[in-house]
Amino acid sequence: QAFETAMGDFGKVALVVIVLLFGISTMFGYSYYGKKSFSYLFGPENGRIYDLFYLVMLFVGAVWSASMVVNLIDTTFALMAFPNMLAVLLLAPKVMAATRDYFSRHNPG
Repeated sequence: QAFETAMGDFGKVALVVIVLLFGISTMFGYSYYGKKSFSYLFGPENGRIYDLFYLVMLFVGAVWSASMVVNLIDTTFALMAFPNMLAVLLLAPKVMAATRDYFSRHNPG
């Protein structure tokens, strides 16, 4: 109601257009980012597999309830966090060594 109160009927239309453009740009952004990541991991020749998977997931997202979609997204984001945390733990000693080396060269004393 804030858009409608501040801008009248134009506010309602503006909000619909803004949300629609945000949703579409988010879908394109995630599609591009996902395909690039998939192609990096499995080779560029397998990009079509990701395209098919993405289309299936768009359909699933449109058919399932919002709570089921949010649960799926939360689960996949959590699964992505585990390899990241493992990499952070494994690389921490190298980062600490590089940090100490950097500050010893740039901060004598």
